Formats: sequence, structure tokens, C-alpha cells
Amino acid sequence: MGSDEGDVFLSKERFFSRILKLLVQPIHNLGAYKCSSSIEFGYVMAYSLYSIHWYCVKYDESQARPVLCYLGAKQFKGCSIVSASWSPHLPGECLVLLENGEIFLFDMNQRHCSRFRGCKVKVSWDGQGNSVNKTWLGCEFGWRIGVFVVARSDGVFVITGSSGKCSVRSLLEVESLNMAGREEFVGFVKAGSDGFRFILASPSYLFLCDQRSGVPLLKWQHHVEKPCFMDVYSLSDLGVRTEESTISCVIVGSFWNAQSQMFCYGPSPYVVKDPSSLYVWELPHKLLLPAGKCRCGDCVNREVKMKEYLPEWIDWQKKR
Repeated sequence: MGSDEGDVFLSKERFFSRILKLLVQPIHNLGAYKCSSSIEFGYVMAYSLYSIHWYCVKYDESQARPVLCYLGAKQFKGCSIVSASWSPHLPGECLVLLENGEIFLFDMNQRHCSRFRGCKVKVSWDGQGNSVNKTWLGCEFGWRIGVFVVARSDGVFVITGSSGKCSVRSLLEVESLNMAGREEFVGFVKAGSDGFRFILASPSYLFLCDQRSGVPLLKWQHHVEKPCFMDVYSLSDLGVRTEESTISCVIVGSFWNAQSQMFCYGPSPYVVKDPSSLYVWELPHKLLLPAGKCRCGDCVNREVKMKEYLPEWIDWQKKR
């Protein structure tokens, strides 16, 4: 099911809607598979608006190359998928969040005829504020097994316990941040591999938070209009050569005007005795200008004049 060269994998399964996200879980401990005829390298998860599909990448000795094997799928007919994530603790375990706040836990080792039933996390959101007109943003595994972090437009919650009924506590509320106006959270992503830190985005700000602290560790004003995507990388992952391997960067962007910003942070070089101290590295960098768009003075001036000549009822963003 891979290419003849073994460097590109092709899936024969048909998707009836656009793929929203691809997530990979590598298997780091391959020692347990030395005696097996096929070594599993990891899992791949692809989800669209209402369905989620799972694959396994393994080395097939009979073909002498890695292959992509389809494991199965799950269809959600009543609600759309908001977010999904792989477990950093157990290989083959993943979490799925739906738009109505329901959470499902799946295990790749528990399937029947390419179908996954999943285990619904029994959690009640009563007592966690009014969820009417609120938007669910994402879910992540916590710092240990049985702990999940779920974000909504008005706050972040920690769920404890996966068997039986789970307990829920509020970790951070949007009202406690004293933002200008009535801003809500619009983005959520995990920061780092320890399971403690995460990034929240509002229409104006970015917040680096820690589950062990009730207040944000860092705060930026991102100047991105209508942010809709966000992720966290280490500088080494981006191919940036630096002596500080612990420096991370947050990329937040918008499809509204093809604008992105990058914010870097890491341990402070001035507080050597305290490795937990944080430092913001330089100023944000503008990234990802629209393809073929020149930002010289003449072109910018021409664009401004074109906007002035357009009738007021024309939405300039739709004319780009």
C-alpha cells in the first residue's frame, strides 16, 4: 500500500469530505517487536468533519519495505469532530472531542472488523458555567494516565479518571484574565511534551499556561486578525540552528489575510539557578505572506488606492 520506493504512502480508502487534520504517533520502544515478522513504527490518524480514520505504519519483511495498513474508522452522524489527540503515555490510545462536548477514548488494540466502538468518557459539564453559545476548542492528554485537558471558549477544564464517572474542575476562566472587552478563547494547543503546559489564544492575545499554576506564565499581543490556527514547535524541529535546544516557538495565523506571527520563548539566560524561569526571545516575526504577493512600497501603495476606489459594499477580503 506504499509507493514502490517506500517513501510515500498511499491510502486506497475513500474520504467523502475534506481531511481537517493528520496526527502521527510514533512508537519509540521497538524492542518488543524484534521477534515479530512485522515491526510497527507508529500510528496515523486522519479526521474529517464527521469521520475519523486510523492507520498503522509497519515494516513488512515479505515486501522488504514499510507499508501503510488501514485499521478502521468511526463515523459520528450527530455531531462534528472538534479535535483529536494521541496519548503520550500508551501507544495506540487517542482522544476525540465532539462539538457538543462529548469525549471518546479509542484504543487501536480494541477493534472489530475495522470498526472502533470507543469508550465514552462519562463527564458532566453541569456546574461548569453556561455552555450555551460556547465553542469547544480542543482536547489533550494530561501529565499522567487518566487526566485530560479540555478547552472551551470560556475556560479550560481538567478531567480526572477514565473508568466510571469522571470528576471535572475548572483550571482557567476567561473572566480571570481581565482582557479588554468581552474576548473569548478561540484556540488551544499543547505546548511541550511534559503534559503540563498549553497555549490559549483570544482574538488579541496569546497565553502560555501551566496546569500547576492558576495564572498564565507568559502573555503576548499577537496582532493577527481573526486567528484560526496555532501550533507549537521547537526551533530544532523547524531546522533553526541554535545552541538553546529548549527554545520553543508559537505560530499563530489567519486564513483571513494569510498572516502569521511567531513568538519564541524558553528558559531565561539570565537566571541560571532557576531552570523554570521563562524569557521571551526577541520580537514576533511575520511569516507566510500570500504566494506571489510583493510587499514593496509601490505594490502596497497600489493596493491601498485600489481599496479606496472600490464601492463601500464590496468586501475587500473576498476580492483577494
